[in-house]
Amino acid sequence: MAHALSWSRAALADLDEIEAYIASQSPLNAQRVIERVFAAADKLRDFPFSARMVPEWQDPQIRETLVYSYRVIYRVGNATMEVVAVFHGKWMLSAIADRFEEQEQEAYVFE
Repeated sequence: MAHALSWSRAALADLDEIEAYIASQSPLNAQRVIERVFAAADKLRDFPFSARMVPEWQDPQIRETLVYSYRVIYRVGNATMEVVAVFHGKWMLSAIADRFEEQEQEAYVFE
């Protein structure tokens, strides 16, 4: 059974920023990147532990997949997975570490 997929507000804001940045040069490429990120997360619903653990933390519940040069980081629960951050691989992970301290109150769920 596939895990329910949700996106934190922060992760969706990350995607908006990424899309705006890429769209300034190529709206078509921006659309492709965002679509690929959503598709990658959706694909993991069946096997959320198939992606690697985030190397900086080595927490089995916090995983990531790479889409182009972006890291899509998510938290796995019993029957859920929540995308918590999407950011460029050159950024420091410490900039978003606070997103994992507690689950956000509101998230968008896609089942």
